[in-house]
Amino acid sequence: YQAIIGSLLYCATQTRPDVAFAVGYLGRAMGKPTPELLQAAHKVLYYLHHHKHVGLRYHASAKPMSGMTDSDWATKHSTSGSVFMYQSAAISWGSKKQATIALSSTEAEIVAASEAAKEAISLHGFLHEVDEADDTPVSLACDNQSAIAVAYNPEHHSRMKHVERRHYFVRECVEDMKLVVPFVRTDANLADFFTKPLDNKRFFELRNSIMNYYKD
Repeated sequence: YQAIIGSLLYCATQTRPDVAFAVGYLGRAMGKPTPELLQAAHKVLYYLHHHKHVGLRYHASAKPMSGMTDSDWATKHSTSGSVFMYQSAAISWGSKKQATIALSSTEAEIVAASEAAKEAISLHGFLHEVDEADDTPVSLACDNQSAIAVAYNPEHHSRMKHVERRHYFVRECVEDMKLVVPFVRTDANLADFFTKPLDNKRFFELRNSIMNYYKD
């Protein structure tokens, strides 16, 4: 089990965002695998084998790099998801279990947004070094209106006073004009792909959009 997940992690973090959530979730049980988890890992291998022709497809585009962030508050420890699109496909993505238990969906979204903000600043800096980005703020879209309000409002919120200060990094980036956090509908949020299991139709729709993969 550990050998399989270790190998799958390479795919999930480098070239195959379509298995990032599944591999990340299975990776949480590296110390205590079960026959059911091994069967699930084999299903990921089966999927990759039958979709080995699928890959990231980049096309030249004048659109600047943009990102989306999301979280799933349905479990004890929420899952943070993010994706950054550039030249028509994903250049960075993530699916990670949050270290702390969120007491609200807003808190879970703020934690996810702050983690994504760090990646946004790093990617923008790299693109700026190769003359592929200007000084305009990076767009990091979110589908939670309350989280967006917290990102833009510097006032203290009593319901958020327990949240660790480091999770307000996204607010600092907004104040420094490094990021903007627009609203995106949940059904258009590509980061939803990295936070929860999806039905087949939704999975393939988001996969094709994120990887810019469409059958010729």
